[in-house]
Amino acid sequence: MIYLKNLDWNPFIIRLIGAFAFLLFFLLFRKLLRKFTIGLLSKISIKKLALGSKLTEALQKPLDYLFLFTGIWGALCISPLIRYKEISSNSFWSSEAVFSLDFIPFESVTTLYTVVFVSIATWGIYNLEVVYEMVLSDLNAKLGITDNTLLIRFTSKLIRFFTLLIGGAIVLSLLFGDIGGIITGVGLGGVAFAFVSKDALSNILSGALLMMDKPFIIGDWVEVSGIEGIIEDISFRSTRIRTFTQGVVVIPNAKIGNENIINWSRMEKRRVKFNLTLPYHTPLDKIHTCIQQINCLLSAHPTIEQGSFLVGLESLGDYSLNIQVLYFSLATDYASYLKIKETINLRILEICEKETIQIAFPTQTLHVHSS
Repeated sequence: MIYLKNLDWNPFIIRLIGAFAFLLFFLLFRKLLRKFTIGLLSKISIKKLALGSKLTEALQKPLDYLFLFTGIWGALCISPLIRYKEISSNSFWSSEAVFSLDFIPFESVTTLYTVVFVSIATWGIYNLEVVYEMVLSDLNAKLGITDNTLLIRFTSKLIRFFTLLIGGAIVLSLLFGDIGGIITGVGLGGVAFAFVSKDALSNILSGALLMMDKPFIIGDWVEVSGIEGIIEDISFRSTRIRTFTQGVVVIPNAKIGNENIINWSRMEKRRVKFNLTLPYHTPLDKIHTCIQQINCLLSAHPTIEQGSFLVGLESLGDYSLNIQVLYFSLATDYASYLKIKETINLRILEICEKETIQIAFPTQTLHVHSS
């Protein structure tokens, strides 16, 4: 009560009103400030890439919180709750009565705000992964490099990792000063850490080798370790494959690096091979006619590779004469490939029907000897 009686209310009220006004300004206009900041960043972005919507999505929340905490920090700095050091007693702000209510050191508020600012800035930069990918894709296109999506994804994740690492180090240095002691403490457990991180390091190195060797890219149809599906993503530790049953399989990069990889997306053509089985009582002239007409059928088809197809009497089976049909489809996507197979199979059935040739099926002949 003695402090309140001795309080010089004029500076106190002025500072209090100023603090509320400052905070109210940032509360009311933070969305406008955010739009202005994003618009400014969009205008000065590299080569005027179409980053407006991406920047808004990435920076909306971080900027909202940044302006909110900036308003709180500024309001506290103006308010009569802050205690300043080394201020002249003749200063407008340093009446002895006014400081009778001060209890928050200015350095503590500034340090806390700096920690919040660095954390939010790290958050915003971390969210800009899509922008990194757009910039790297633009650079990739200018250099004339193709099929580099996987490397771009990996590089953007690497940027994210170092963003978190640097941001965390700055926050620790602000909170604890010299972080050399912390690093030394971590170093005491270096042997155990190295043992635990051995597999992680192996996966990261394998991921980097996959980036350089590029056995596949995002969207490729691959088969590895007995798993077949579409490549969805690759990270520091693992690669994600979505199988054709729509499940997602996560495979460590080190395992992929040691396995044989079949990239079906890089097929230039797809092979079709099957046997047309005819019964043994089929006349030889009909067999010759059937083979000749299938050859004509394949040679006239526009999406079958010419000069590489084969049709011939391949073997004499247990219950049938086996005519082998082998050709290559120039269409590699599954829908077109299936359509070509359907067309050829239906035409072969038409040939057999026209020539009255039967299709053989597994049979057994039993001879019963009378006693």
